[in-house]
Amino acid sequence: MSATDPRIETHDAWVEFPIFDAKSRSLKKAFLGKAGGAIGRNNSNVVVVEALRDITMSLSLGDRVGLVGHNGAGKSTLLRLLSGIYEPTRGSASVVGRVAPVFDLGVGMDPEISGYENIIIRGLFLGQTRKQMAAKVDEIAEFTELGDYLAMPLRTYSTGMRVRWRWEWSPVSTRRSCCWMRASARWTPSF
Repeated sequence: MSATDPRIETHDAWVEFPIFDAKSRSLKKAFLGKAGGAIGRNNSNVVVVEALRDITMSLSLGDRVGLVGHNGAGKSTLLRLLSGIYEPTRGSASVVGRVAPVFDLGVGMDPEISGYENIIIRGLFLGQTRKQMAAKVDEIAEFTELGDYLAMPLRTYSTGMRVRWRWEWSPVSTRRSCCWMRASARWTPSF
């Protein structure tokens, strides 16, 4: 592996969220019982939710990681750390290359226009030019496996078809690392 190959690394990384002005310890306990984080205090003696503690990992080109856990376990927080959205409050996290965080797959969609038209709009939203998108639209259409349905408005798609369409953007991205949030039970084996 060369120094320029895409990779994401963390070393003893923590992500903590301070709780300011909480009125009582029982309120904090009730909140944290729902959130799943642990109560702690940072170096300034401020009460914090310890969302992630002591995370050390190294991901290289081609690595795939699946995160499984209950609500509030820290899955989304970890993905945000790995994509550079969150900075660690302790330890370190580094990204070599560009990461495409995909946390809201519905952004840039218009249910009243066709899948093809939405592909172009989505590409423009992701920073591509119309010319670049025209060159990629066939590849993207093939990736979705939606065939003739791409000529129909998105509002006519089933839930599974919408999931496929939402994931179509991956060939568009110029980034080599992706952090996807929220798995779906609606995927088909070929997808």
